[in-house]
Amino acid sequence: MRALLSPQTPSRTLANGPIVWTDGDPTDGHSFDNTNQNMRLKVRNTDAGPQTINIPKRKTADGDTFTNPDLTLAAGEEYEFDLFENDYYGWNDPDNNLTSKNAVIMNVSDA
Repeated sequence: MRALLSPQTPSRTLANGPIVWTDGDPTDGHSFDNTNQNMRLKVRNTDAGPQTINIPKRKTADGDTFTNPDLTLAAGEEYEFDLFENDYYGWNDPDNNLTSKNAVIMNVSDA
């Protein structure tokens, strides 16, 4: 079962506290509810070597299935993904009891 990520609200003054990171789950991966299509995803590699993250697309504009290439992060590197459109990234993910069928899923190479 995918680990469901909870949204966090960043602020310029850290009034909401620091970012709470969630370790990757290489067996089942993660997902998050994308109902409003206003989420961004920030990832960080805390491992000593390079690690990969993959966020599969459900379909492309022509309706064919499609998977993004892996993103490889060097040790200590951070990356922020932009907004995810449900037309391309929305999935049915009932295992996590999401409030809608629009979920973004991700796979990682290591915890």
